[in-house]
Amino acid sequence: MKDIEVILFDDNPRVRDAVGMLLSATPGIHFAGAFPDCNHLERDLKATSPDVVLMDIDMPGKDGV
Repeated sequence: MKDIEVILFDDNPRVRDAVGMLLSATPGIHFAGAFPDCNHLERDLKATSPDVVLMDIDMPGKDGV
């Protein structure tokens, strides 16, 4: 069975690091990347082709909503 590809968008570096470590250590999940904002959302999605996107809904600039 293929691992689930997950990416994360969050402006808080501590959250990105912590969630990234948890996801990387979870069997069946491939943590494909973390991004500090949504300014290049389309480019980041095309580059990683995730199955799941975890996104902070309260970020400066473009938010997760």
